Amino acid sequence: MPETTSTSIKAKATTAKLSATLRDEMIASVKAAQQFTLDAVSTWVDMVGKVYPDLPTVPFVPSRGEILEGLGASFGAVEEVVALQRKFATDLVNVLVPAL
Repeated sequence: MPETTSTSIKAKATTAKLSATLRDEMIASVKAAQQFTLDAVSTWVDMVGKVYPDLPTVPFVPSRGEILEGLGASFGAVEEVVALQRKFATDLVNVLVPAL
């Protein structure tokens, strides 16, 4: 039995809603895990700071600025790869799925 336009529209709306819900739940889970980790590390740093208020510097450990610079470069590369993947996926869909 052929799919009706009404059924097709409902299926697309349901798929879009489910996709958005899953995305939102995934993002909320990631944010919660990140906040939990930051809170735990902050508590640990506070406790260590109280026990050892004058920690010596450790040789060969990069400065905060150097670490942040490395993070920026790493995430910049990842953003480029994601942008390339998005373009590739869009181009692939355009080739594989005929225009309606």
